[in-house]
Amino acid sequence: MQERLATIREERENLTRMNQGIDNQVEYITFELTVEEKKSSEKEKKNSSVFTLIQKNWNNQKSFWSEAGKKFLVFIASNFAYLILLFIGGIIFYSKRKKNRKL
Repeated sequence: MQERLATIREERENLTRMNQGIDNQVEYITFELTVEEKKSSEKEKKNSSVFTLIQKNWNNQKSFWSEAGKKFLVFIASNFAYLILLFIGGIIFYSKRKKNRKL
């Protein structure tokens, strides 16, 4: 009886160790989900006043120019060294051209 009990305890310990090993091998994944609700119906679009349409257009234009400005700044920042070289090259070209005109 005690042998059987010892065998069961040993099996339980082995299963516990195996379970811990499996838990260590599992990778946990986190998902981030964003839900936005937009309310726009056909009636709203048909019954919109001129002021509402102008306001919506103004907001769209602000978003467009804001995004364009961000992209322009990213372009300038990422190509700054090339733009400096181009500027220096332009100055050298202009100064040589100016000297050739004087002669």
